[in-house]
Amino acid sequence: MDEHIDMDSPLCRAYWCGNFSCSDAELAQAVSIMDTTVVGLVGLYLATRSPELRNVDQHELAENA
Repeated sequence: MDEHIDMDSPLCRAYWCGNFSCSDAELAQAVSIMDTTVVGLVGLYLATRSPELRNVDQHELAENA
């Protein structure tokens, strides 16, 4: 059974942000890009992004805030 991230729960989101060392916005973006809340897939995406993409993502997040 795959564990899912409850995106409606701020506590759950904070828990997974802590585990993945990402911001809430990065977590939401990863869920959106992967089109899933399965912990393993979202974590894999977050762990394997290149540093260049992280910089672009941060810039886009700042513009969209």
